[in-house]
Amino acid sequence: MRGGPLDALAQRHGLTSMTVTETHHLTAPGRPRPKRFLRLALSAQIRMAAGRYVEDVYAGG
Repeated sequence: MRGGPLDALAQRHGLTSMTVTETHHLTAPGRPRPKRFLRLALSAQIRMAAGRYVEDVYAGG
């Protein structure tokens, strides 16, 4: 999230960018509520307890 209005928006809402290092499906294909495993690389300043949720945010819809 770098450059222009994205920086201001991220700062306003306390967002930070993270790098996804691994992902795979936890539910069978075609399930009505798919679940996914995500492994994130966090910066040293970020503290996140096990079991916390990460909200899906998709750029462009």
